[in-house]
Amino acid sequence: MRSRCTTLLALLLVCGGLLLSPLAFAESGEASQPKAKPHATPPGAAAARTPPGPARPGSLRALKKRLAELIKSIEQVIAEARRDPDEALIDIYLAYSPKELKLRKRPVDAEVLLRIMVDPKNKPDLREKARAALLGGTLRGDIDLSRDHKKAGMTNRAWFCRHRVADHLKDDGREARQLTNKLLTDWYRPRGISGILGYKYDEKKTWGRAITAWKKELKKRK
Repeated sequence: MRSRCTTLLALLLVCGGLLLSPLAFAESGEASQPKAKPHATPPGAAAARTPPGPARPGSLRALKKRLAELIKSIEQVIAEARRDPDEALIDIYLAYSPKELKLRKRPVDAEVLLRIMVDPKNKPDLREKARAALLGGTLRGDIDLSRDHKKAGMTNRAWFCRHRVADHLKDDGREARQLTNKLLTDWYRPRGISGILGYKYDEKKTWGRAITAWKKELKKRK
């Protein structure tokens, strides 16, 4: 990453020099060049045709504008290079239109967001952003998180939670277990189910009971 940014900065300096070199030429002007003495044309001889000179450089204002645009473009490239790839995936999901969220096959779906949420290598704020995106997916009409469409006798969201989410209640990572429990309870808010209500992400003996209770409860969501 650091070498890429260094290369881009070097490119900025080179390109800036290329843009400013015509400016130096413009400032020196033709006055600094010695004037050639006119040659007498012999009688009857055709006048020699002078080849066209180099194109005059643009104005100072135009050069500054071009340089500013170049700097802005390189800054955008550097910012993108420094950006976390998983954060870019979440932003892609959040930018989907309602029509795109109804497509079964998308580059970023609920399973991608879940993977980001439980990945211990990701920063806490990024994992929370993935969880929030999953919660919002139902309200935004994500077909995979729909309560109106069915899969294997359950709503799509219940199927996803039963077959993809619940098992993460026993993940090795403490934060993954905590986020998984929070996601499930925010979606369903179960009452009177001891296996679910007794879940504690720091007490291993509660994990298996909670998973069993959740899967039994989710199967009823039709």
